[in-house]
Amino acid sequence: LGDSSAAGHGLPDAEQAVARQVARGLVDRDGRATELVAAARDGADIRCVIDEQLTAASNAEVVLIGVGANDAIRRHGPVRVGREMTELLDAVRTVALPGAAVVLVPAPDLSVAPGLPPILCGPLGWWCRMTARVQADTAVDAGVSVVSLPAHLLGPEVFGTDGFHPGTVGHGRTAAVILKRLTGRSVTVAG
Repeated sequence: LGDSSAAGHGLPDAEQAVARQVARGLVDRDGRATELVAAARDGADIRCVIDEQLTAASNAEVVLIGVGANDAIRRHGPVRVGREMTELLDAVRTVALPGAAVVLVPAPDLSVAPGLPPILCGPLGWWCRMTARVQADTAVDAGVSVVSLPAHLLGPEVFGTDGFHPGTVGHGRTAAVILKRLTGRSVTVAG
């Protein structure tokens, strides 16, 4: 579930998207047949995920949520972000299987995106960090895992050709962190 980054916007091959890499990693781990339902789309914010994407999480054992950048870009305040994150996580728990693993990838700090005009780095970076902090606090309170790449892994190489969305390396690194969280062991993935 999520926005353009979760959907794999700009990737040369859909197989490189985080969700597909995580699904393959889970199959490699236990050999179980795995169905992937991807509902993420360009432009989605938290409200859009609630209103338009929840059916994709029906009866899921694992739910990946990557959203928040558009909330930051649109300057949704902390009260709104917290309220909508709570609503989203409650709704996911309602439609997914009991005990489903839910993983949130919150808003990235876009101030490091090489495609962002320098004049926007400071203000947008602040909105992204605030959004991510509220998302993470809400998720932790709800017992949801939060995965974000540490700052030292957010170099220009993680971004795609537009300099704004994650590229192959960014998706690969994020998938590796998610798989480690889900399986408890390091996994090497593409990127």
